[in-house]
Amino acid sequence: MTNRPAAGTNQIGFIGLGTMGRRLAARLLGGGCSLLVYDRVPDAVARVVALGGAAIGLTSADDVLAACEVVFTSLPAPDDVSATYVRGAVAADAIGAGQVLVDLSTIDPTTSRRLAAAVARRGASFLDAPVSGGLRGAEAGTLTVMVGGAAAALDRVRPLLATFSERVVHVGPSGTGSAMKLANQL
Repeated sequence: MTNRPAAGTNQIGFIGLGTMGRRLAARLLGGGCSLLVYDRVPDAVARVVALGGAAIGLTSADDVLAACEVVFTSLPAPDDVSATYVRGAVAADAIGAGQVLVDLSTIDPTTSRRLAAAVARRGASFLDAPVSGGLRGAEAGTLTVMVGGAAAALDRVRPLLATFSERVVHVGPSGTGSAMKLANQL
């Protein structure tokens, strides 16, 4: 049983407040969003909460997942993203029907597709939505986001993505956002 708010409350979570994640969370806060945030480094949480706005630090990623309809992740590696969303091959118990989970990390397409399948079995949507444009783009809100996953899930989060991006491009099914980002890196 989770303590997820009733449908329509639109609570937003952000997991991963490092170099890029902190800037993206700041843009969401600047856009008027309230956030529940988590990072394994307590000082990273404190820095985002200190920005002002409406950020509340929680003590685990699962706490964020259980409380939010939309959760963003910005994490350093595929294993970090996987550990956030799945336990073995099964989605974390904190994930529930109707959630949209948006991974902004640069990970491989295979991991993105695996995570999308696992969370879909719990009735949630996973979008692989890596960003391009660097730290300056994050601070200025001029990033490009390449999104793989269901168009309906993207439509739900598009206004949130607009707080830190100029362009949001739906590139196809799960894994294609990650593939496009890797091709762009080359």
